[in-house]
Amino acid sequence: MAKGSKKDKGPKLGQEEMATGITGSVVETFLEDFTEGALHEYGSHVVENRAIPDFRDGLKPVHRAILWTMYDLGLHCNKPYKKAARTVGDVIGRFHPHGDLSAYGAMVSIANTNIPLVDGFGGWGDHVDSAAAMRYTEARLSKFSDHFLLDPEYVAVVPKVKNFSGDAEWPRFLPAKLPVQLLVGSPTVPAYGIRAGNPSFALDGVIKLVKAGIKGKKITPELCHKLLKIELRWGGNCVATDEEMIEFYKTGAGNLSFEPDYELNYAKKEFKILSTCPGRFASAATINTALGKIGELKGVKWVGDRSAQGQGKYNICYAATFSRLSEDEMYERGCEIMKIVSGRGPFELGWTHRKAEETSFAQGGFHEFMEQWVKYRIALEIAVIKSRIKAEQKNLARQELLEWAVKNRELIFEAVRSKKVHPVQALMKSGKVEEEFAAEALGLQILRLAGLDLDKIKEKQKEIQKIIKGLKSDLKDPTDRLVAQLDAIKL
Repeated sequence: MAKGSKKDKGPKLGQEEMATGITGSVVETFLEDFTEGALHEYGSHVVENRAIPDFRDGLKPVHRAILWTMYDLGLHCNKPYKKAARTVGDVIGRFHPHGDLSAYGAMVSIANTNIPLVDGFGGWGDHVDSAAAMRYTEARLSKFSDHFLLDPEYVAVVPKVKNFSGDAEWPRFLPAKLPVQLLVGSPTVPAYGIRAGNPSFALDGVIKLVKAGIKGKKITPELCHKLLKIELRWGGNCVATDEEMIEFYKTGAGNLSFEPDYELNYAKKEFKILSTCPGRFASAATINTALGKIGELKGVKWVGDRSAQGQGKYNICYAATFSRLSEDEMYERGCEIMKIVSGRGPFELGWTHRKAEETSFAQGGFHEFMEQWVKYRIALEIAVIKSRIKAEQKNLARQELLEWAVKNRELIFEAVRSKKVHPVQALMKSGKVEEEFAAEALGLQILRLAGLDLDKIKEKQKEIQKIIKGLKSDLKDPTDRLVAQLDAIKL
C-alpha cells in the first residue's frame, strides 16, 4: 500500500494491541479470577431473569408465560378444562422458548402451591408422586389467578412487551392485587452468587398486613411477625422462637426449625406423622430415609405409608406401631421419631424488578418488600381508576350525543335527505356542531333513534356522572376503595 493513501490513515497500534486485536488498555488478570467473575455475571443474569420472581406479581417469567397463555386461550376458572399440552405448546411457541418438560414442570409447580395458581384436573402429583404426562392432564386458571392476577380491567393498564418473535404482546408483569410471592412461596434457589426463596404464608395474615400498609401504618418486622403465619402446601409447623422470627422478618434470611403434624395414640400403640416437613421429611427420598431410621428404633414393630386412607389435613399419614412398650417408653420413641423427621428450612427473601431496559435484583427484610409492594399496589389502583374515568367520560359523551340526537331528530332526518351537500356538512350547518359530532350523530341507527326515551337518557347521564364523581374521589385517596376490596376477599 502506498504511503499516504486514504486507507493508511488511522491510529498506530502497539505490538501488544496488534497481537490481540484489541484497542485501548489491556488488563492482566489470572484465569481463575476472570472465570470466577464471568461465571458470577452469567449466573446472576440467568437467575435474575429466570429463577427469581418479580416483586409485583410474585412470578418467575415461565410462570407468567403460563398464566398469560391460559388467559389468552380463554381458560378461565368457570370454563372447561383443556389439555395441559395445549397450554405448554403455546407457552414455548409464543412466550418462553425453552423445553416443553421444563415448562410443564413449572406448570405443575404452580398447580401445587399453597394457593394454587393453576386449577388442574387429573394426576397433578403431590409431595412424593410426579404428575402424569401433559397429554393426560387438563388445566385452567384457578379462581385466585382469574380474580387476583388477571382481572381484565387491571390487565388493560399494565405495560405490555413484544414476545421473542415480535408477533404478540404480553404483560411485563401481571396486575396482582395481592402479594403473590408471600402467598405461594418460592423454593430457595441456589445459584452462582445469588440465593433466594421464601416460605408461603396464610391468606388472612397477608391480607391484614396489606391492609395495614394501605392505611399508612408503618410495616415493621414486629408487625410482620404478629400478622404473618407460615403455611406450607404439604404442612410443617414452624417452631422457631419469637426472637428468631423477628430477625427473620427483619433480614429476610433465616434457617428456621420445622416439625410435622403428628399424633401419638397410646391405646393403639402407634405414632402417626400427618404432614411433610422441610429438610428431612419433604420428598420421596427424604421420607424413605426417615422411615428406614424409624424402623430401626427399639420397640418399633412396623413403619409405613398409610396415606391412601386419607388421614389428616393434608391426606398424608406415615405410621409407626410399637410392641411391648409402656406409655413412657412410647413417649420416648415419639420424641426420637420427631428428631428424625423434624428439619430446618433455609430462606433468603429476594425479588426482582423488571423494567424495559434491565432487571434489577434485591434482597432484604419482609418489611422492605411490603413497603415496595404497597406502593406498587396503590399505583396500580390509581392507573385503573384513571382508566375507568376515561371510559366513563366516553360513555357520558355517548349519552350526551344521544340526548342531542333525540332533541334534534328532524335536523338529522333533513341532513340525511340533503342532496345539495354531504349529510355531515348539512348537519354541521343546521345543528351548529363540529364535524366529528355530526358524523357520529348520523351514524346512529335511525330506527333506534326514533324509539329512544329522553328521560331514560338523562337518567343514565346522572348515573354515569355519579360514577365519575366517585372515581375522582377515589383518585384523590384510593385507601377506602382498596380496603373495601380486601374486606370482600373470599376464596
